Amino acid sequence: MAESYCSKCMKGLYGSLDCCKSPFINYPGFLITLSDAARIVKNTNYSLNDFARIIHVSDEDMKGDDEAYFKELVFNNKFLYLYGERKCPFRGRDGCKIYEHRPMMCRLFPFWFKKKAAGVFDIFIDWGSSAKDEQCLICRKHFKSEDTGFLLSLINETEDSMMKTIKQFNEEIELHKKLKHELENKKLKEVIDENF
Repeated sequence: MAESYCSKCMKGLYGSLDCCKSPFINYPGFLITLSDAARIVKNTNYSLNDFARIIHVSDEDMKGDDEAYFKELVFNNKFLYLYGERKCPFRGRDGCKIYEHRPMMCRLFPFWFKKKAAGVFDIFIDWGSSAKDEQCLICRKHFKSEDTGFLLSLINETEDSMMKTIKQFNEEIELHKKLKHELENKKLKEVIDENF
C-alpha cells in the first residue's frame, strides 16, 4: 500500500504541518473514548498512565454549538483525554507510533460526518476560510475540493472504508456514553479491565 499523506507529512516530507497538536485551546490533549483507550492498551506496550487522563472542563467551555458527540462524552464536566502537553504522546520522529491502533478521531481527520438516518452518514471536510489556514496538508493542497473519493485516497481510504470507520466510531461513542458514569466511582483502569 502506498504511503499516505499523513505518514509523509509527519515525517516532514511535505513541509511538516502537524495536525497531531491539540485542537483545544484550553486543554493539553485530545478527546478519546474508553474504546480508544482500551484498544491502545490491548494492542501496544503502553499503559493507561502513559497517555490517558481525566480532565475537568469548565462550564463556559461546555456552552456553545459544539458537535453533539463532544458533549455526549462528558461526565460531571470531565473528559477522557489523550494527554500530551499540547501534542500527541504517540507522535514520533517517523510518524505515529501506534498508527494501526490510533484513536477514531485520528482515523477520521481531516474528514467528519453528519448523520442522515440510522446507520447513514454524509462524509465531509469542515473547510476553513482559506487554504493557508488549513491544518491538514490534504486540505491545504486541495482546498475546497468536492472530490471526496480522491481526498480519501490520499490517506489510503475509500468512501466505503471511511463509512465503516464512522459507524464503528458511533458504536464506540454509544458504548462510552453507557460506561462513562462508572468513572465517577472507579479508576479508569478498572472500567477498562471490567468492560473491554
